[in-house]
Amino acid sequence: MRHRITKKEYAVKYIKDFTKHEALSLATLREVIILRKLTQMSSANVFTIKLHDIIIAGDKSNFKSIFLVMDYMPGDLRNLMTNTALMFDESHAIIILYNILCSISFLHSANVIHRDLKPANILVNSTCEIRIC
Repeated sequence: MRHRITKKEYAVKYIKDFTKHEALSLATLREVIILRKLTQMSSANVFTIKLHDIIIAGDKSNFKSIFLVMDYMPGDLRNLMTNTALMFDESHAIIILYNILCSISFLHSANVIHRDLKPANILVNSTCEIRIC
């Protein structure tokens, strides 16, 4: 999604019927709380996706779905590792691994343990910068 005025790109995560199941509601609430705290921590937080907005779909008194508006990153580590058309060498792997370790260190300093760290949750851009989502 692109902002009409600033032309900045954002990613939108659609969570439908999250009030239907209590476990999904609690997991979504936990994710939003953690994302908000990490977003507010400091401008030095370049390691995690930032939450910009929460949009409630439908009637605000009886809603079932929400949209989470976050930073956009063009790809993830899973796609990078499986895409044979990309030139991926040892220097890229070293940079990405270093950035992953810095990101995990940052999360641990914020008293957050990521329970689902996998290549699909490690977002990567063309300069090998990563964001944990």
